[in-house]
Amino acid sequence: MSSITTPSLTVARAIPLPPESFSSLSPMDLFVSQVSCQDSLETRVDAMKKLSVVAYAIGTDETLGRLIPFVSANIINGGDTGGSSGSSGGGVIEEEDEILLLLAEQLGLLVPNLIPGPSALPLLPLLEKLGGVEETVVRERAVTSMNKIIPMLNPNSADGTEVLFLCAMAKRLSGSDWFTAKVSAAGILPTLYSFIDGTAQNKKAGEAGGEVQTSSSTIGREIRVLYKELSEDDTPMVRRSAARHLGAFAESVAGVSDGKDTTVVQQKISLVMEDVVPIFHALSRDEADSVRLLAVASAGSMGKSLGCDAGLSADQVLPVIRAGCADLSWRVRHNLAKEYAKVASNLGFVSSQGINGTASAHLTEVFYNFSGLLQDAEAEVRGSAVSNVADMTHLQLQVGASGPQSDLFLSHIAPTLQSLATDPVMEVRSRLAQALMDCCDTEKRDHQLADDIILSVFKPLLEGFLNDEFAEVQLHILSKLSRVSHLLSRMEMVVNTILQMSKAPNWRVREAVGHILPHLAEAMEIAFFETHLLEPWLRLLLDQVAHVRIACVSGMPRLLSVAGSTWMQRMIVPHYRQIYDESSSYLTRITILRCYCAVVEEDPTGDVGPELLEEIVTSLLKGLDDRVPNV
Repeated sequence: MSSITTPSLTVARAIPLPPESFSSLSPMDLFVSQVSCQDSLETRVDAMKKLSVVAYAIGTDETLGRLIPFVSANIINGGDTGGSSGSSGGGVIEEEDEILLLLAEQLGLLVPNLIPGPSALPLLPLLEKLGGVEETVVRERAVTSMNKIIPMLNPNSADGTEVLFLCAMAKRLSGSDWFTAKVSAAGILPTLYSFIDGTAQNKKAGEAGGEVQTSSSTIGREIRVLYKELSEDDTPMVRRSAARHLGAFAESVAGVSDGKDTTVVQQKISLVMEDVVPIFHALSRDEADSVRLLAVASAGSMGKSLGCDAGLSADQVLPVIRAGCADLSWRVRHNLAKEYAKVASNLGFVSSQGINGTASAHLTEVFYNFSGLLQDAEAEVRGSAVSNVADMTHLQLQVGASGPQSDLFLSHIAPTLQSLATDPVMEVRSRLAQALMDCCDTEKRDHQLADDIILSVFKPLLEGFLNDEFAEVQLHILSKLSRVSHLLSRMEMVVNTILQMSKAPNWRVREAVGHILPHLAEAMEIAFFETHLLEPWLRLLLDQVAHVRIACVSGMPRLLSVAGSTWMQRMIVPHYRQIYDESSSYLTRITILRCYCAVVEEDPTGDVGPELLEEIVTSLLKGLDDRVPNV
């Protein structure tokens, strides 16, 4: 509480109270005094930043009984001009945007740790007002806080107060004369629908279950109508907000917004088909590309809301994807490309039961459209599409190893990779390099490309990326090259390039080479390490950059497991001993000692033989007599 009772000198001077009274002021009184300083914005901002601190200091009852009413009267309603163009309450809040932004944020912090969810209803009128102000960041923060509070309200109240209030609030926001409140309405309707739908599910059983279910069904229909009206609003900003939250609203109607269960009952699929899909189609054909780009990106959520039914997705979602990939606005294609893998995986064309001929044809079209995005004329579109290459590859591999669909990668993705690898835009090449290595992710062994495809398709690309003029591209390959370490013995050019990169001017590249050398020893066998890799290894061990030296230290355990204790004692220890004895730098000696420690500490299999262990202990004891204390 010291930050409350001992304010800064500037803030203290602005408060119209004698200095000696500060120590005796309660948190609430000090907050009121600061907020009342109309001549000092800094003082009022400082007070608003401490709103949650004050609330926790005075407790739940005082917060609901005094603090919230004070804020409502002096900040929300105190600046109300009574005009008709404001939020759903009817007035324009004439307050500094910085104050309103902090208020919207602080109100969300009070729930649920201080104010339990069922008791948080009094906060919503304040946030409703904030949802109608002109400043975008204030509205977005207010919507975020409302979406946090609404699911925590009491869904089982006997009189349905919460449901009635929320429904009235949604109508006020949606029916406002000014577009700002309508924009906020689109943001809270998905959460509101989920809350009311959950209330109906919780009250199905019981004496009044039928009445409650009918009432909730009526309110749910009203909310769907409100959302439809927002999607047809004359103001593009309102339609854009409806398009932005369309995916979340569709999942709420389908009952899959919580992410726990993706099974959609037929009754809810019918609701989605009747009330949500027409909105999806209309917004995806909107005259404003800022609306279309958001609507098209919700195609994945739409497929999920239709139960990932291949037939429904082919009829209702796939035409929108097809049109989005060919849209004249590059921004629409760009936004769809960013979400393409998510969209494709929720269409239901790939399932654990396999796919039939019709679904196979639709999946082929999905990959064909993706190939078009990879070859788009706009670099931003190509870059976003390339980021989805790994996920699309894994999606294709889920189909199985048999059937014509197994060639989707080779038919639609592989032919585009060579041109992307030589793309004039570095960002595209960088993302492609990262995507190629993600395709070889060993954590997804069940859905991993075959070795012959990696060698035939990826090998020439890896050679080019390692010789790229930008270190960022090289690092994406080097940092994950261990994923294909078992194939390095068949990539001679790649290995030669790595050896040359041990002298790269960029220290991050040298660090990555230090990490990969033990994997090369495993792939090329230890004799190759002796003749070709030992000299680069020792050079990196003496590098001027600490991170490069640490890379060699961390590779010692793997080198031990590959070469064995006898080889380490014969080939490595003598070099390390010589470096230690001849070095004039204490940092070099510390690096050698750390190498010894790494060998012993990271040896769960007991590969360190007694003779090697004796050598290590002797060297460590020698370090105790070093003239530098750090050693």
